[in-house]
Amino acid sequence: MPPAGSDDFREYRRLILSELESLNKRVDLLFTKVEKNHTAIALDLGELKREIAVLKTKAAMWGGAIGGGVSLAVGLIIKALTG
Repeated sequence: MPPAGSDDFREYRRLILSELESLNKRVDLLFTKVEKNHTAIALDLGELKREIAVLKTKAAMWGGAIGGGVSLAVGLIIKALTG
C-alpha cells in the first residue's frame, strides 16, 4: 500500500471505493434475486398445500365409499349363504 498523502494513495483509495461500490451493487442484485425466488417458492408451497388438501379429501371419500361397498358385499354374501 502506498504511503498516505501521495497521489498513489489517492488513486489506490479511489480504486478501493470503486470496487466496494461495485460489490455493493452485486450484493443488492443478489438480494433482489433471492427475494424473487423466495416469493416464487412461497407461492408454489401454497399451491402444493392446497393440492394436498384436495387429495386428502378425495382419498377420504374414496376410502369411505370402498369401505361401505366392501361391507355391503360381505353382508350380502353372508345373507346369501345363511339365508
